[in-house]
Amino acid sequence: LLERSLALSSKEMQDLYAQLKQSSDTQLAQERNKLQAVVHSLGDGLCVVDSEWKIRMTNQQAEKLFSGTAQALCGRPVYQMISPGPEKFREACLITDATFPPLESGEPYRTDDGVLVTADGQLVPISLVVTPMLSDSGVMGAVLVFRDISHQKQVERERLHTEGLLRRIQTGLSELAKNAQVYGGNLQEAFRTITQVAAECLRTERVSIWFFTQDRSAIQCAALYQSATREHSQGSVLMATDYPKYFKELNSERIIPADNAQADSRTNEFTATYLAPLGITSMLDVPIR
Repeated sequence: LLERSLALSSKEMQDLYAQLKQSSDTQLAQERNKLQAVVHSLGDGLCVVDSEWKIRMTNQQAEKLFSGTAQALCGRPVYQMISPGPEKFREACLITDATFPPLESGEPYRTDDGVLVTADGQLVPISLVVTPMLSDSGVMGAVLVFRDISHQKQVERERLHTEGLLRRIQTGLSELAKNAQVYGGNLQEAFRTITQVAAECLRTERVSIWFFTQDRSAIQCAALYQSATREHSQGSVLMATDYPKYFKELNSERIIPADNAQADSRTNEFTATYLAPLGITSMLDVPIR
């Protein structure tokens, strides 16, 4: 009876162990699946590297940014595709003059001036966060999270460009306000000063002032300043019969911004005789009321 009881107890223990193991494996699988779902649903690129900075895991967004599959990326040194890189491998890094602290420090590293190179050689500006993975035995590797910030960089460049332009315009207006030639009664000298200051502030090649003839059949250039030669001129005449579409726009008294002047229907009449010969690509004409 004792042997039978022990045998039954042993079988029950084995069954219990099997149930616990199965339950544990199931729970681990569920947790692993949850973790994978979270990692792959991230909008940022994520990759896990070992202590030698070789890629061991990537999510779908990282594969998209790297333009490669997880299988193709696995085992590749991440510092050949992302900058900054580790000091230890400085000479093999994508950009050798930018490195981050060693993983042994345990400190996360963050930058908004990172660069990622795609499979076709394109450089993509990224924000990058590097978080070391440490254990009692030492460095295990790191988790890298990165995001394409091309749009943000473009917005920042445009903001800086606009701020610079506004500062130059403010400086130009201040200069005109204090310039004696503008208020000295000599209209031609005032026009020469205004066109030159406008060209310098706006950094354009040509700035000119035109007036309608009395019968509005033509416009005549009262002043033209050319930045490349730093020359002033005047006197050119444009006839309404030669450029009907342009004169129609002028008579509407609307601003004419033509980014591609040779293709814009309002200004392309000038292409053969004016725009193409002088290499002019853009025009901005503002009516004087």
